[in-house]
Amino acid sequence: MSKENSRLNQLSAGIKGALRISQTFRILAQTGFDWMMGDRPPTPTLLRQTFERLGTTYIKLGQFIASSP
Repeated sequence: MSKENSRLNQLSAGIKGALRISQTFRILAQTGFDWMMGDRPPTPTLLRQTFERLGTTYIKLGQFIASSP
């Protein structure tokens, strides 16, 4: 039974990961499309808005990048 639970957990993690990648790609593609269509805010504003749309994990990544020398 434990082996089955392990496989189900792996499958669930794989599906969640694929959905997260899909969501990330969709947001980045939409941002790129908006930029190509002429919606070009200053780069810092564009990055902040994109990180906000991507969610808290990416906001933390942005904070880490901003604090790096």
